Amino acid sequence: MLNYGFEVELNSEHLCTAGIDTQHYVITCILSSIMRKDEETQEIGIVIGGLNSVTNDSLEWSNKLLGMGDVITIKVVDKNFDPPLKMNTSSDKDFILNQKIKYYYRLKEELKEYLDR
Repeated sequence: MLNYGFEVELNSEHLCTAGIDTQHYVITCILSSIMRKDEETQEIGIVIGGLNSVTNDSLEWSNKLLGMGDVITIKVVDKNFDPPLKMNTSSDKDFILNQKIKYYYRLKEELKEYLDR
């Protein structure tokens, strides 16, 4: 069985080759353009990450801001994967606590008008 991944270039320069050698996995290349409410600047970026579904580890190969005219090239590959730059283990208590805190603050803001009653 082949494991597929992505070889990613930014402006013709190697950014990463994202992939993992395990039976069950998720690899993503996410491009986003964000204009937040009450802000005047736009954020454009790419996040290349994934999930080792066997161990539940969250992986990240790249998280970069992009600029006007940047060119992203993505090639599907099946070998020579780079190790992730960042790995969050689901069993890491600090990681789990941080995720819960982020979720708490997001819900607190979302439900603010109901909580202030």
